[in-house]
Amino acid sequence: MNKGNLKRIFYLARTTLPYLKPAKVRNLLLCELEIRRRTVQQASMPYVSLVDVTDVCNLRCPYCPTGRNQDSGRPVRVIPLDIMRRFLDEMAPHLVSINLFNWGEPFIHPHIAEIVSMCHQRNLCVTISSNLSVAFTKRILATCEAGLDYLIVSLSGIRQETYARYHKGGHLDRVIANTKAIVEWRKRLGRSRPFIEWKYLLFKHNTGEVQACEALADGLGVDIFRVKTGGGPEEVCVGDDQDPAASNCPELWRMAVLSADGGIPGCCYLYWKHDDFGEMWERTVAQVRGGERFVQGRRLFNPEESSLLPPNLDHPCLKCYRVHNQPHLKRFLTENSRAKEGHRTGAPYPYPKRENGP
Repeated sequence: MNKGNLKRIFYLARTTLPYLKPAKVRNLLLCELEIRRRTVQQASMPYVSLVDVTDVCNLRCPYCPTGRNQDSGRPVRVIPLDIMRRFLDEMAPHLVSINLFNWGEPFIHPHIAEIVSMCHQRNLCVTISSNLSVAFTKRILATCEAGLDYLIVSLSGIRQETYARYHKGGHLDRVIANTKAIVEWRKRLGRSRPFIEWKYLLFKHNTGEVQACEALADGLGVDIFRVKTGGGPEEVCVGDDQDPAASNCPELWRMAVLSADGGIPGCCYLYWKHDDFGEMWERTVAQVRGGERFVQGRRLFNPEESSLLPPNLDHPCLKCYRVHNQPHLKRFLTENSRAKEGHRTGAPYPYPKRENGP
């Protein structure tokens, strides 16, 4: 484990611990026990959440479905505040932390500061991941003021031409300026939060700029510099972001995911509308999580219950490599023509485009 990842663990623990109340700890422990036992009918509730506050992005990163302008079947939108409130009213008593990002750029949401405040008032540890190449410095600082705990900044180079090769349409000078503004804001008010992490996406074309970028981060006052293998075609990648040792899918128990349109996917990797497990507009999160798609998803990972799966099961989890790593499913996967492993976003080729653009 490298230095950046060790520091990240330390800062995440430091960020999260104040939010661990007795009732939430009990739910967390029960949830982890159910993950270990691969319990199909879950009694606990997720203690981590990921909410995609907007499915719109200002960049065109080539290996991101949003950056490719790939049509997910969802309307392009920002999450309505009433849906956000309904979600928090139900889930906040169980959640320890909430991540306000997934497929879009969070600072595009005009009410992102209000959403962070809603989460903070409900005693949740709040994280945002951003490209930070946005012309919304006042909005960013207002979001920090609202109670943002942890900010992840995605970048991929120390020179503009290197950075823009992946972060297409982005401006590195804007990322640096916004980082400076946050650090100066913290110093001026004597605050330590939000903790700032620069996440360097590593590809074959930018391996030579890692040290210089880390030095820049240190000079700016960034708390953590972390290198993460970027995803994409084999010819541009330096490694595989899949964990070959993964033998279970904790997300089906541990994480509550909400899309900007109110859809509830089974995990953060599911991009397509037709892969949603349910809708916030129609049912509660608890009802969706007790529904057939979640039960069948967990059943895939439970050797004692997998025999109850229909032989022709059509399920979003069937394209995930974690399912295809299950020894007890070998025959089932071979005989089910729908069980074809693919990218976890289910991206087809060629990628369909949105008709009207983002």
